[in-house]
Amino acid sequence: MVVSETVSVRIIPAKKAWNLRVEKRVSATSAMLGQMKGIKAMGLAPAFFNRIQGLRHIEIKKSQRYRIFMISLHILGMYALVLRKFYRLPLLRF
Repeated sequence: MVVSETVSVRIIPAKKAWNLRVEKRVSATSAMLGQMKGIKAMGLAPAFFNRIQGLRHIEIKKSQRYRIFMISLHILGMYALVLRKFYRLPLLRF
């Protein structure tokens, strides 16, 4: 219970950091799509594509911490179920 509480508290900042990167990438993509005609006319499409791809890679890196915490919570939940069955402990209901 203590371990899952510790992990849960750390999920919030990790998710916020990931969401900020998602918002940054989406706003950059939206701005690019709004100016697509001019971007293509100037031949800057490949540069903008690379910029959006770079933002996506940063976003994925930021999401890793959040995903690790979520996996940890799922593992802890499954571990508790296995222990309960192994030791034939009653299910606690709050």
